[in-house]
Parts: sequence; C-alpha cells; structure tokens
Amino acid sequence: MGTKRIKVAFSVHNASTWASLHTVYARMAQPGSGFLPKVFTIPCDHASGGNYRGEEETAASLAEAGIRPIRP
Repeated sequence: MGTKRIKVAFSVHNASTWASLHTVYARMAQPGSGFLPKVFTIPCDHASGGNYRGEEETAASLAEAGIRPIRP
C-alpha cells in the first residue's frame, strides 16, 4: 500500500494573489513531499454588488505560469 498524501486546496480568486502562494504550492507539489495540492479558480466580487467575475482571467494567468487549475 502507498503512503497517504495530505490533500490541500488552494482557492485562487485573483491572479495577483498567486505570487504569495506559489512557493508554498511548488514545495507541496514536489515528489515525496507528502502533499497532494490542487489549485481551484473561483470568481470574485470586489464590491461589485453581486457581480462575480474574473475567473477566466485568473485561470489564464495561472495557465501561463504552468499551473493547471480546476475550474468551476
């Protein structure tokens, strides 16, 4: 039986926030780290009165950085 890995979810609502998370994700994604990190993109509402948006841009930015996010 294989070793169980700890599942970790990163919910990214804005591409600019990824810079603060990327190093942690990269270390968790390394073979043998004991972690199974997943990145999810979500739309956000920056005081737009219920107008959730921006997920497409966030996903595209992450893809450019080599991250394949799970999208809604």
